[in-house]
Amino acid sequence: MKSITPAEFARLDHAALIDVREPYEVAQVSVAGAVMLPMSSLQEHLAELPEGPCMSCATRARAARA
Repeated sequence: MKSITPAEFARLDHAALIDVREPYEVAQVSVAGAVMLPMSSLQEHLAELPEGPCMSCATRARAARA
């Protein structure tokens, strides 16, 4: 998995940021413009993901698995 900075993400054309944290985590801190798709339900929504999404979580562990 490649990590990128927020500045690098901002320069990507049409990139989708998918937040794979659980709702209780997003309630504490949200990421503007991110689509919330919890890891616990990711498998059920794979067809909805845009091509080449960028995944985000608190520690990068779930983003790497996603």
